[in-house]
Amino acid sequence: MNPYEIAAIVQLIICVFLEAWLVFLMTKYSSFKRAIRFESQINHESGNEHHLKRVTSSLLMTFVPLTLLILVRIGAGAAVIAFYRLKNTASEKTISNLVIAITVMENFGIAFLESTIFQLIICIASLEDPSFESKGIIARVIYFFKRSTDDQLLNKNTSLLTTVFSYTGTVMMVGIILSAAGGSMLSSPEGTESSTARSLLRAGSVLFLVAFISIFGQLIYLIFIDDSSRLHDQRLSINKSDQALLKVCLAAAPFFIVRIVYSLLSSFQSSIFDNKFIILLGDWRYFVGMQLCMELSAAIVLLYALSVLLTSQRLAQP
Repeated sequence: MNPYEIAAIVQLIICVFLEAWLVFLMTKYSSFKRAIRFESQINHESGNEHHLKRVTSSLLMTFVPLTLLILVRIGAGAAVIAFYRLKNTASEKTISNLVIAITVMENFGIAFLESTIFQLIICIASLEDPSFESKGIIARVIYFFKRSTDDQLLNKNTSLLTTVFSYTGTVMMVGIILSAAGGSMLSSPEGTESSTARSLLRAGSVLFLVAFISIFGQLIYLIFIDDSSRLHDQRLSINKSDQALLKVCLAAAPFFIVRIVYSLLSSFQSSIFDNKFIILLGDWRYFVGMQLCMELSAAIVLLYALSVLLTSQRLAQP
């Protein structure tokens, strides 16, 4: 059996475990949502009810990219197995479609991981500041086009940092679009379209790197820098327990770094690294060590962070 196939089978087994974990967390979320409804019916405090609903919405938006990530990993694993089982018997079009699907899904993994951290930060901000309101990435895109400042993660005086964070969701979306477009052109014959495909994939990888720098830069700011400066202005105040939760998210950074490096090497490898980092046709050890293990490890860290958030006393007793 091909090493890629073995890796894909192991990936599917791990993803089944992650899916079960995610379903368990969804039951915790459902309990939290029912508790909020009960609290609202008893207290009839419109301001508090609106705040809790924002927290609920932020939590729900955290589940979306995690769910998509696991589904993409399952789909990519199944496609890898199908590729090696069919490559000697299936038509050229079928093999090309499998290559396209695998490449696109592998590139989407980074965006979904980054989106999960993005949503976790928004959720924590909603818990910390009752006046904070955000619908996540969609709201950030609206901000980009309308230049609206109806919700801010940081102090109004820190407009540069606020603006950088607000554009992060848009950067990830553009990266996804470029990666999907580039992947769809991969099966084209060598020439203009093939060259364009490589350029689009490279641009998508670079944008994922930019989003990574933005997200983890904001995490470092909220954990370490803002803590020492919040007495001088009205920056968002993060309590100790939520700072610990942000540090859990920050622990995913090393896995992200290796994963993004592999993505960049895979995109730029054709003329530099002699195809060692190309998906399916390169060295399987790089793929397993730098892509698969790093991505799944980061997903486990984020699932743990979400578990801590959902079982915290603040959510258990709204």
